[in-house]
Amino acid sequence: MDKWTLPSKEIAMELSSYCGANCVCCPHEEFPLKNRNMEFKLFKKCVDDAAEHGAVSLDICLMGDALLDPGIEEKLGYVRREYPDLKVYCSSRSEERRVGKECRSRWS
Repeated sequence: MDKWTLPSKEIAMELSSYCGANCVCCPHEEFPLKNRNMEFKLFKKCVDDAAEHGAVSLDICLMGDALLDPGIEEKLGYVRREYPDLKVYCSSRSEERRVGKECRSRWS
């Protein structure tokens, strides 16, 4: 891979385009790629490339809710094992859902 520099040391990824929040200000309903989750292979490549080029943090929530991705534990586990110093940020509307509670207790 050619040498390149990240313009920002924070990488943002959309792990899931699922969202049930229905915020009035969000254009989520108009998104062309609704109701999909990022495959682990693509996630791993993105994280590996970002870390190789100096990323220090990863934001996993954009338009969708990352905690609705059934593969979230595998993905966060990979980051924790391979890049323990990489900070992960996530905001979620899944706080009252079982998956949100399980993720918070396991990864807090």
